[in-house]
Amino acid sequence: MQTVADEARIYKLWYDEPAQVWTEALPLGNGRLGAMVFGNPGVEHIQLNEETIWAGRPNNNANPDALEYIPKVRRLVFEGKYLEAQTLATEKVMAKTNSGMPYQSFGDLHISFPGHTRYSDYYRELSLDSARTIVRYKVDGVTYQRETLTSFADQVVMVRLTASQPGKITCNANLTTPHQDVMVATEGEEVTLSGAALAGTAWLPLAARRFAPGERGKCSTGGSHGGAPPRSLGNFLPIPVSGRPERGLPGQ
Repeated sequence: MQTVADEARIYKLWYDEPAQVWTEALPLGNGRLGAMVFGNPGVEHIQLNEETIWAGRPNNNANPDALEYIPKVRRLVFEGKYLEAQTLATEKVMAKTNSGMPYQSFGDLHISFPGHTRYSDYYRELSLDSARTIVRYKVDGVTYQRETLTSFADQVVMVRLTASQPGKITCNANLTTPHQDVMVATEGEEVTLSGAALAGTAWLPLAARRFAPGERGKCSTGGSHGGAPPRSLGNFLPIPVSGRPERGLPGQ
């Protein structure tokens, strides 16, 4: 049993209402995958990112003068001549061609729960000790909980759905993306969404979602542009995400 002292040693951010905007969502990541968890009971919203999804194509924007002038910029900084250091760095160190390609969002996972718009005892947290988010609330006397984490070993974003009573989890999972050229396919318990990054020249496999059957209810899936019929799911939703360009395509 946790004491007050034990509770004080737990590092977490906690809130008594869902996120309304992106900056209020709770961040998770494993170094390659990123997720922003909003925690809305009626429709969970998880925005997803992957490190290789960028617009444009690979390019080298290094300033050829940088190697020579970086020591001079450092010397000016150490001498307290900050404006001169900034001016020299802008002229001789910063890129002359572009500031790098713009980072692109992968898309958004929405998990809707019928009847969960009227809830009570709401709580959500980001545990800094276990690197997971928890969303908990009650509907009609049933306590529902969602746990989300990112696994480095398995390279997935994982969502776990539980309820205090059996057979009470019913939901619909839908994946959307801002990218225009998208395909949705299903095989077995897996739904795959692939497409091309905005303003990009390389075809990117954007995501694959696999759902392990469980025993606490059912959930159906769908893509943002139609495609597959719904499939019965369990209470574990691992979401592998990738963004590696295929070989032999323009811009490689």
